[in-house]
Amino acid sequence: MKQRVLKRLTLQQAIEIFASRKWNFFEVKANEGFVRLEAPVGTGEVYVVELPYRDQDDLRQMVAAMQEHGFLEQEVRIVPE
Repeated sequence: MKQRVLKRLTLQQAIEIFASRKWNFFEVKANEGFVRLEAPVGTGEVYVVELPYRDQDDLRQMVAAMQEHGFLEQEVRIVPE
């Protein structure tokens, strides 16, 4: 899997860039203090943006903005086969 990590974007810029895409996902990385946005490009590639948040209020605003623009919240799990 190739991850294209886009640096120095704001939440608004990421929303503008990804808004026209069909599938956009986000995951709150609470232990690490950031939100990870993902937009799949194809079967082996994804655009990634990692955005830090200051506090729970900031996080709530970010989540609301992403959901308003059609981003789907995900939780990535690794399970043994």
